[in-house]
Amino acid sequence: KKYPNPEINEIINLSYLSGSGYAWASPLGAVRISHNLFRIIEEKENQMACIVAHELVHIMNLDTFNNSVRLNEEAKGLKDEKRKELSAQIRRQSEKNADKYAQEMIIKAGYPKDSCIKALDHLMKTRSLPKVTKLDEHPPAPIRLSALKEALPKQLDQIGKAAQEKTPIKWRYDRALNYLKFIPN
Repeated sequence: KKYPNPEINEIINLSYLSGSGYAWASPLGAVRISHNLFRIIEEKENQMACIVAHELVHIMNLDTFNNSVRLNEEAKGLKDEKRKELSAQIRRQSEKNADKYAQEMIIKAGYPKDSCIKALDHLMKTRSLPKVTKLDEHPPAPIRLSALKEALPKQLDQIGKAAQEKTPIKWRYDRALNYLKFIPN
């Protein structure tokens, strides 16, 4: 939507481009990527592919649903504060799992093996490192980076043994509709 006052339009445009950027997966299967994340990632297709793969893992694993079921099973009898801590702990584990499976997907898709490590490292440099609390839903970026680096040799070994065929792919971004489309060939 455009406003008659060009200053308002400029403020809106800048708000899309500022900030640290984010991506998230809805439980209904949509992946949302903020405008400013495209600016932060620039032309690094392999890093954007890793971010999208991470969100797709959440959808494929039904993380929202499964985390809720797990929380309800494990939190019986817990007081509210302990329940919130357990919920955050479960979500942090889902994030680490999504990182690892996304890395595996990216390697199998033929991107450089360090794409997810570079993406997370790049994003970490665009954000301040907040104080870690028990209620954080994401592990701290340095811990996530360490986990990805640790998982990489085993993943490369497993992928090499499987001798997977690389799938040629394309990404198409429609700026007018703000729509990113993944096209396997």
